[in-house]
Amino acid sequence: MNVNADDASDPTFVRQLIDEEARLTSDPLPVLVHSLHSAYVPLQQVTSVQADTEAEPPTLTLDTASDHYDFVLTQATGDEVAEMADALRARL
Repeated sequence: MNVNADDASDPTFVRQLIDEEARLTSDPLPVLVHSLHSAYVPLQQVTSVQADTEAEPPTLTLDTASDHYDFVLTQATGDEVAEMADALRARL
């Protein structure tokens, strides 16, 4: 989910965000895959990983043979996104 300063100060929104994040560990993958604004990209299909750590907010980009995915990580630092990209690249 995209989070901006107005959203972050809204207790209802924050509660919704916490609930949605909890689903990552409680809901099975097939349910999560079909959720709004979700994407499932099997690691074996990823052909390249890039991190734009200078963007505000930072962006992680995954390419496959058939698709291009940009993940805008509003709550991550550039260093965290770079670390994530490095970890993914190491597994390719």
